[in-house]
Amino acid sequence: MSFKTKKRGKSPFRIHEVSFLVMTFFLLLNLVSPAFGAPTTSLTIQVIENNTTAFERVLDYQWMEQNLPVIGDGTTHYYHQGPVFKGDPWDPNETVNLRDMGAIKGTAVVDICNLAGGLATGDEVMIKASDGYHIQFTPDFLISPPDLAGPLTIAWYNGAESGAGERQGTGYVPEYFTGMRLMICASENPKTGKHVFGNTDMNITLPAKAQYFYSGLYPSTSGLSSKWVDEVRIYRGGYTGDPSAPIKSIPEPTKTPASGLSVFSLLVSGLVGITAFYMSRRV
Repeated sequence: MSFKTKKRGKSPFRIHEVSFLVMTFFLLLNLVSPAFGAPTTSLTIQVIENNTTAFERVLDYQWMEQNLPVIGDGTTHYYHQGPVFKGDPWDPNETVNLRDMGAIKGTAVVDICNLAGGLATGDEVMIKASDGYHIQFTPDFLISPPDLAGPLTIAWYNGAESGAGERQGTGYVPEYFTGMRLMICASENPKTGKHVFGNTDMNITLPAKAQYFYSGLYPSTSGLSSKWVDEVRIYRGGYTGDPSAPIKSIPEPTKTPASGLSVFSLLVSGLVGITAFYMSRRV
């Protein structure tokens, strides 16, 4: 009696092919990961007119450091202020819940805007982060920073860790892993010897719609310090979106249907395409 051995069917994929698919998936994920929030090393300057992009240019931090004035020296620490839950929430003495943002170096937003033709009365500048949050500023705040504020800056270098609180990472981005970060680099407070943009400073220098309130109740300038900045947008004639909060999810300008695909859709589409390619080779 003889027994016939049943031949195994061919596996759709060999081990090396499976490995390739897995590696490709993570490569695609890495390419789109800034959409979920991650250190940024470049940003896009755009001019938006009638919801259409009229100007666009990409700047990396190396180019900005070499070609534009540098704010900060990598030694001096700058501070924002968190919410004050007891006593006066505006804390005019700037002593409660100070947030050490590190010893940064960066580029003033106004210098970036000048590359796109500068700012005019009625324009509005939006600073957008890779996780979708953004904040708007008027030209006067950028061009002539009030004495209590200082240059609105996008930081791409941190020379020293914070004394306490949130870890930021040191060096250039992406080792400075909360960068590129939006900061208001205030002058030194003679009473404390610290460069603090405090809650009272915000109340004096920014209009109500541009101020940040933790839980909608407590003023906090640390809420203005967006991490992972990836876009500076100049809206000619002002931003016409929802002005109810200083930091919120942003509606994108008009784009082609292909550019409107979600991150998840792009990942799935890429994997389906690669899988179909390999399956066709096996037939």
